[in-house]
Amino acid sequence: MQETFVFELAILLAASFTGGLLVRKLGYPMALGELLIGVVIGPFAFGFVRQTEMVSMFAELGAIILLFYIGLETKMDMLKKYFLPSIIVAISGAILPLILGYYGGMLIGFSWQESLFLGTVLTATSLGITVRMLTDMKKLHTPFGMVILGAGIIDDVIAVVMLTIILDILVGQLDFGSIGMILFEVVAFFSVILVVGTRVLTKVLDSTRITIENLLIILLSLCLLVAYLASEAGLSTIIGAFAIGVSLSGLKRILTVLQKGKSLYIFFVPIFFVSIGMLIDINLFTKNIIPSLFITAIAMAGKVGGCGIAALITGSSRKNALRIGIGMSPRGEMGLIIAGIGLASGTIGGDIFTISIIAVVFTTLIGMPALKIILKGSIEPQPKKEDIENIETD
Repeated sequence: MQETFVFELAILLAASFTGGLLVRKLGYPMALGELLIGVVIGPFAFGFVRQTEMVSMFAELGAIILLFYIGLETKMDMLKKYFLPSIIVAISGAILPLILGYYGGMLIGFSWQESLFLGTVLTATSLGITVRMLTDMKKLHTPFGMVILGAGIIDDVIAVVMLTIILDILVGQLDFGSIGMILFEVVAFFSVILVVGTRVLTKVLDSTRITIENLLIILLSLCLLVAYLASEAGLSTIIGAFAIGVSLSGLKRILTVLQKGKSLYIFFVPIFFVSIGMLIDINLFTKNIIPSLFITAIAMAGKVGGCGIAALITGSSRKNALRIGIGMSPRGEMGLIIAGIGLASGTIGGDIFTISIIAVVFTTLIGMPALKIILKGSIEPQPKKEDIENIETD
């Protein structure tokens, strides 16, 4: 068993490197190649790698490290600056896909319960996929990149709240008290992490004389601890990882830490993207090809329309509004979790579960090259952290 996993891990790493390198040569983000290679080596194609619990664990670690790394690179002042546009974009970009997903599900013959779950699956943007895509393109620390990042975080929270509402509706016990409690827990969690991180941990770590290697170990330990606490609070682990990352982004030796931690990033993060590609069942896709493509089109239209219009309303240029809409279109881990809960509870059947998974993966396969095209292949240098505040909108 252990030898088999070691062999499969070797295939995973080699395949992710090969797939990422090939698409990088074509001018696309490496994450796209990693997704596609996941389809090829996964259990529904050649079957070189199985979707085991161990692979899932490594994939989750990859997503956690990705968001922690992004958090360390993100200046909090930028998130504050674009908070209002981010929350408006997130809300609009959740409501429209929910409505379209619900009526789309009803149109192709699913029950209202299944359709409601389908709409909920389509609400959440994949924060992990989106930020990796923007990082590869050197676009994360731009005005539209910051709006996408902020809206992606809020999106996950909205998805958790909506899932709670829907589960209450299905059992006939809509409890506004539980919804309010979730919102309170989210605000309290972020507030505590940001205050402790910026005012306590940063000062203690800056004043303590330790090697950069030991500092990196401490930071990774904090990352995993806060990710676990986020999970216990009913949030996504990657939200916790991002929160502690942002709160520690003011460390004096942060650039050295980022450089030292690059090997961990390179090792774990690609596994997350390969594992998403491994979820595509080619046989079930061919069986449900028409409804799958229809729901994928709805999912794309809902995010591009909902987020794009909201971005225009909050002052973005047409170009940046389109970038935000397309950048918010990939779905990911939260959508997969919601679909899994629906299947496990018996609320949705295998067909709509498959359609949901395909829509999640296809929005990513479409969204990444679409964003590359709308950015016209330009690679802008990342602004220095001290210069980020001076970035002007297009």
